[in-house]
Amino acid sequence: MQLCVLILSLTSTLTELSGCFKKTTTEPHLVETVPEPTTKELVLVAIANAIPFIGFGFLDNFIMIVAGDQIETILNKKFPISTMAAAALGNTISDIIGIGSVHYVERFAQSVGFKAPKLTPIQLNLHRTKAAANMGRVIGVTIGCIIGMTPIPIFSYFHNGG
Repeated sequence: MQLCVLILSLTSTLTELSGCFKKTTTEPHLVETVPEPTTKELVLVAIANAIPFIGFGFLDNFIMIVAGDQIETILNKKFPISTMAAAALGNTISDIIGIGSVHYVERFAQSVGFKAPKLTPIQLNLHRTKAAANMGRVIGVTIGCIIGMTPIPIFSYFHNGG
């Protein structure tokens, strides 16, 4: 009997508590409407985010390839090392240098003179704006990585007796 009373008491308490959480009042005068960024503004957001990532992608690949090649050349004289191990060590060096170069890459990107559009914090937080920013970063780092592969044909030329 006491167990039934306890269960009923708990059930009514939980019902009351859940009612507190279900009650929501919307106050229309407090809701702010923000204009969606235009397509031009979204493209400018993507470009503004792409510029520094071109630098990051370039430095990352360029340093990894140069460092990996040197590690493989130097270490193979003392003991055998695989190309993948040399690339991994080159990537580690590239990442370390990348951390130190963040400030300089961002400063260079700002010196290019390209300015992102003036958007409100709410507009910057919209899904479309975040997607445009991320797309710009992806495109930027891809372009940078491709440009950063320039040591490959140069090394091939010199390693094969040019």
